[in-house]
Amino acid sequence: MALHLGPIGLIARPREQSFQKSRKPILGLSMDWQDALQAAIHESDPQIIDEKIRAAETAIFARIQDYSCRTDSLEEQALFDALGAVRILRSARRLSK
Repeated sequence: MALHLGPIGLIARPREQSFQKSRKPILGLSMDWQDALQAAIHESDPQIIDEKIRAAETAIFARIQDYSCRTDSLEEQALFDALGAVRILRSARRLSK
């Protein structure tokens, strides 16, 4: 696992993607859940961060729904970790208002 330091702390990302990325349109953009989460984490403009947090959450839930019939524990854990990151972003956003 490669570790990346973001504004909310360490984010673990697999070096090699052993799972398929889901490409679903989010707010008119084709973006996978990992890209959507990274975009939300790295957004500094307070005017659009809420939109990016919602987009990340939507992408993660869409992937969980697509994924529900498969058993790849690596991606499953990554998806639930990503939801935890979304909760942290939301909490940090509420505190900064």
